Amino acid sequence: MTPAGLPDGIAGLRAQLAAGALDVAQALALQRQACEADGWHCVVALPDDAGEPPQASLPLAGVGLAHKDIFVLPGHVPECGARHPWPDAPVRAATVIRRLAAAGSRPLAALAARTRAIPCRAIRSTRTRRWAARPAARPWRWPRAFAMARWARTRRGR
Repeated sequence: MTPAGLPDGIAGLRAQLAAGALDVAQALALQRQACEADGWHCVVALPDDAGEPPQASLPLAGVGLAHKDIFVLPGHVPECGARHPWPDAPVRAATVIRRLAAAGSRPLAALAARTRAIPCRAIRSTRTRRWAARPAARPWRWPRAFAMARWARTRRGR
């Protein structure tokens, strides 16, 4: 989804940056405003603004990243979308995020996976005595797994 005021794609953004019709800080601000205004229910972290915007000559200048919540960010540990209460939260981002930042991009949001993307069931390992999530069914049986989950929820409610 492209916010209003921005061209479609990175090539169009690069062309506008080169022409001077848009600067990097404006592009990042428009993307952040669109993310906040749309009210995405899957956003688990909106990192603070990264300070000084990157140079317009970098290949990913003005590109805001919205990625799955699987990377360590400063002050945020990925754990099912929950902010971790550790007092020693990381101060550095994951390597891939730092490399993309070196190319000019900035983190925009960390996104949670859809809760119903893959039907899962909790199982307890007899060997380790720990709970874990496992796929409930093969992909071609997902509609059946959804129906079974709905049935189980209604049975528990009685």
